[in-house]
Amino acid sequence: MIRRNMKAVHDDDLIALLKSLQCFDVIETKRAQCHFCGKTITLNNIEAVFPKDSEVCFCCGHIHCYEELIKLKNA
Repeated sequence: MIRRNMKAVHDDDLIALLKSLQCFDVIETKRAQCHFCGKTITLNNIEAVFPKDSEVCFCCGHIHCYEELIKLKNA
């Protein structure tokens, strides 16, 4: 069995994380999209931040998108 780590960030630290990844402006100006469904990502609907092909990607709070993220992490 392959073990993979997933890290969590508290809501209070989300903005600091996004700034450290140089992604806060793209979220704040509503230019970020969910990697899975294309929905605009905001501070209210962001479910996950994850790397894919050297890019920072986002997942919205829709259950289908979150399930796709889990599949991606398990692949």
